[in-house]
Amino acid sequence: MRVALFTDLGLAEAFMFGDVDCEDISSLIQILIANRHEIENDSILTSFLSKGRSLTSKRFLGILVNSKANISAHYDLGNTMFSAYLSQDMNYSSAIFENYNEDLDPAAAAKGVAGRCATAKSQYSLANFRRFILKKSKIRSGQRVLEIGTGWGSLAILAAKTFNCTVETVTLSSNQAALARKRIEEANLTDRITVHCMDFREYKSKPEYWHRCSVNIGPHYARTLREWKRLFIANWEGTVAKALVLQYYLDVQGLGIFRRKWICHFVRADVEPENPDCIE
Repeated sequence: MRVALFTDLGLAEAFMFGDVDCEDISSLIQILIANRHEIENDSILTSFLSKGRSLTSKRFLGILVNSKANISAHYDLGNTMFSAYLSQDMNYSSAIFENYNEDLDPAAAAKGVAGRCATAKSQYSLANFRRFILKKSKIRSGQRVLEIGTGWGSLAILAAKTFNCTVETVTLSSNQAALARKRIEEANLTDRITVHCMDFREYKSKPEYWHRCSVNIGPHYARTLREWKRLFIANWEGTVAKALVLQYYLDVQGLGIFRRKWICHFVRADVEPENPDCIE
């Protein structure tokens, strides 16, 4: 029923809850995605379920209260968990790699290096992405910048430092907002960066801004997810599981469900983009 309702997402949920046991869940999900249209259109029942799913999504998923709940369920898991696999500045967007197909520091991964992206090369790849985005945005000194989706403040801090601009940044995650404000204070930028913990649709002042840009999924996102997945698995026992037990009192079964859920989240790394070299 999960697969009939949600195809690849349904299979991921079945794997997460232990209904499906598969050593290579990535390949199985890719097969399901490749045959999605055949599955959805195979019968009157699956067609009916697919339409019901679409109507439900349009009716409920975008409303403010559900947006807040969805963001909280993902980003308010605790900063310790995210710090186990993100870069040192907690950048949660796609990197830009000099060599897309080269794995970063596989020896360190095999040793289970604790913490964030361990190599100077991976740090450069993430910093290069932020510089690329800011260059394309053509921000000028003294301008006001609106950032929708604060993350943990890395882009706002770099923008304020680089262009001497002021930044209004909006997030729905209270955990992200708290750490972003702390990092902004440490960078002595509280006079130039303001963090708003609210839905961007509730941001009423609506001043004029120079440019808008979306920072998230790019041509190297699959490679970025591979790096995150490697570090998540390497730091599961030493960092992630311990933090979840302390914060949420998860038992062995709960930890297993959580781990499989996030592995499925990273599995998208195995679905390669058509052209990873299309960055301009």
